[in-house]
Amino acid sequence: MNVIYEPKGKAREYSPLALNYYQGCNHGCLYCYVPDIQHRTRDDYQADVRVRPGILNKLRADLQNNQVCDQVLLSFAGDPYCQANEEHKITRQVLSLLLAFRVPTAILTKGGHRLLADLDILQKFKDEGIPIKVGATLAFTDEADREKWEPGATELPDRLDALAQVKELGIRTWASLEPVVDPEQSLEIIQLSLGVVDEYKLGKLNNVHPEIQKAIDWTAYTRKALDILHCQRPPVGIYVKKDLREATRGIEYSQDERTMDASALRGAGVAKQEQESLL
Repeated sequence: MNVIYEPKGKAREYSPLALNYYQGCNHGCLYCYVPDIQHRTRDDYQADVRVRPGILNKLRADLQNNQVCDQVLLSFAGDPYCQANEEHKITRQVLSLLLAFRVPTAILTKGGHRLLADLDILQKFKDEGIPIKVGATLAFTDEADREKWEPGATELPDRLDALAQVKELGIRTWASLEPVVDPEQSLEIIQLSLGVVDEYKLGKLNNVHPEIQKAIDWTAYTRKALDILHCQRPPVGIYVKKDLREATRGIEYSQDERTMDASALRGAGVAKQEQESLL
């Protein structure tokens, strides 16, 4: 395939396939690693958000030439609902193509209410039985910290309210609790998001800020997070990323907490017995 690709390394824990169509992101997150990968300064990456040349034609060619049964995530490099999307509106066109070819799709964004402009398309995924889930990266309850670390992203209440509106339509919601800069804020986020989020992915902090990682008691944080989540009824999905599991001691993780859900790994069309064989 051309623009749909299989992520490697830690990114693979989020989705079997992904699609990036923006080069740059207005959110200006201090913990973002993508500018370094793309050999751009952070200022340039934030100020000059570009649409990949010919992206829609290339995506259409991918979908016409390949049967895509696995989940495609929007996206790792950039944000599908960064501020620039209000001008370019490429995400809506991408979703329309994925819908037309019945591709299981996941969204991860810090754009909050910006995603509601495409709520009608998300509803069509659900109505037609095409797997769709909408997620948000959640890191800060303190607005001053959010403004420092994610200056262009929306506030936490905005993201949670957007997820709530998506969930009201019966669409699955999820949260990426990564990065963890302040464990107490991340634990508070879990409490605030209960009832709004169906699935949690617990992680750490990437290597951009190793000094913060070293100062956090990851075992204590993870125990508290799991204690909260294990008490929820109905149960919520929980996946603990490998780097967080490796940073903890004395915690016994369930098979589900160590294994990505089968539908995300293998696609929505996998038979039940094949799903069970993955666990």
